[in-house]
Amino acid sequence: MPKYTIMPYTKIDGIPTIRDSQIADIYNKIFEDGIQDSFFYDGEVGSTAEWVHFIKSGKVILWQLFCDDVPMGFCYFSEYTQASANCHFLVYKEFWGSGDALPAGKNAMTEALKIFSTITGMCPTTNRFAVRYLQNVGLKIIYDVPNALWSEKEGKAINGTLLYITRKDSE
Repeated sequence: MPKYTIMPYTKIDGIPTIRDSQIADIYNKIFEDGIQDSFFYDGEVGSTAEWVHFIKSGKVILWQLFCDDVPMGFCYFSEYTQASANCHFLVYKEFWGSGDALPAGKNAMTEALKIFSTITGMCPTTNRFAVRYLQNVGLKIIYDVPNALWSEKEGKAINGTLLYITRKDSE
C-alpha cells in the first residue's frame, strides 16, 4: 500500500525544510506537465523567481505531497486565519488516474482540517477535472460565481466554482 506524506515548507532552527531549488522545481514541473494555464490562470506569478518569492513571502503555507517518497504534487493555503484557509491544489500529470491522487488529496485535507476548521477553494468553472477532483477529495460546491476569477490568457474575467469542506464534514 502506498505511503502518502506531506512536507510543509517551514524553518527548523532557521533552516528551510524545502530548499529554494526544490520550490523552483515545483514551478518548473507545472510547465513541464503543460498545465501552467490551468494553475497560473490569473497571471500573478510569471517566473520561477516570482514563484519562489511568493512561496517564501509568508502569505502562503506550502505543503509538498509525496507518494512513497516521490513528489506527486503540492497544495498551498492562502488567506488563512486561525479558523479557515483558501486551498490551491495540484497533482502532477503522471499521477492523474493512477489511483494515488485521490487518497493523497484526502490525506492532505484530513491533515489541513486538523489546523483549520474550514477549507475553501475556487477554480475556473471550465476546469471540470479540478472541480470533480476537489469534490472527490471531500469538498462541496457552494455555487458557481460569475466573473470571479481573472484569466490572463483570455484577458477577461471568468466564472469560478467555489467549494468548501469543514472539519465537521470530514468526521
